[in-house]
Amino acid sequence: MRAKIKDEDLAELDLSSWEVAFNGAENVRASTVTAFETRFGPCGFRRRASFPCYGLAEGTLLATSSGVLQGALIRHFDTEQLAHNVAVPVERASTETGDTEHSRALVSSGRALPGEEPVIIDPDTGEKLPEGRVGEIYVIGGSVAEGYWQRPDATEATFNHQHNGTPRRVRSGDLGFISNGELYVTGRLKDLIIVNGVNHHPSDIETTVCNLHSGFRPDGSAAFSIVIDGTERVAVAQEIERRALRELDIDKLLSQIRTSLWDDHRLMQPVIILTFGGSLPRTSSGKIKRHACHHLLTPLVERLRNGEPTDDLPIANRLITVEVAGTTLNSTQEKEAVSA
Repeated sequence: MRAKIKDEDLAELDLSSWEVAFNGAENVRASTVTAFETRFGPCGFRRRASFPCYGLAEGTLLATSSGVLQGALIRHFDTEQLAHNVAVPVERASTETGDTEHSRALVSSGRALPGEEPVIIDPDTGEKLPEGRVGEIYVIGGSVAEGYWQRPDATEATFNHQHNGTPRRVRSGDLGFISNGELYVTGRLKDLIIVNGVNHHPSDIETTVCNLHSGFRPDGSAAFSIVIDGTERVAVAQEIERRALRELDIDKLLSQIRTSLWDDHRLMQPVIILTFGGSLPRTSSGKIKRHACHHLLTPLVERLRNGEPTDDLPIANRLITVEVAGTTLNSTQEKEAVSA
């Protein structure tokens, strides 16, 4: 929304009557909240209207929320400790709302609603974790559904029925932690990337990359793991608007991406895939499907590395370039696509 509304349209936009702006479709990014408030503040949007929350359909939606008219609470946590599933707060100036070299800015999704209780469970042991430890978010409460309609296997895997009259609980598949009674969401369990024993959340990597250039589509980035010569590495696919291609120095851009991934995440030798806008798989609501990107792009990377044809792959004619461990892999087809 922030990127789609032109500057000339802002003068006619009045958001002064907007009292509560719910934000909870996925993990709420501090950079998104700050950018939205900065962009639409002159139009009357008040910071106190930001209302981060957390919920899921299986729990009949809302489970936690921030206070009405209190605005978003943004706190910083030690990046290295988060990589080892420990949330250690870091004091920052109130004006610092983004990630720094050693800290990650996270937005609180608020406190539990009456009758609901978010708990953090170790996904490996099933044990409840204390405050400050990162694990899978479960929601316990009377509003939790009994299961999925006519899907017994999925119900068994997702819903944990309690006995003796205690409330039902459901596993969310989200990773997060509780600090000072507030819930913080850090990512998705199934999307977690582990490299050299260190946890990396795809959304953090995607944010680092898509913020590097205005020609990068903010909703067109996907980070996932890929195996190269028996070693797991991080791959990042980024869509670029066609209008920006003529002004881009691709080699310089690849270098900037490599440098930023090392500076911000200590990731070496990434796989970088640049495509035209609208090339990556999406859900019906427009969100990037990371696992589908993995299945789509892995064969492409393998063939390019082996010098094999890619003409039969649907993504091939949408490709700008691929770089693996600092080596650019461009076929004649892709070079022609860039110059077209």
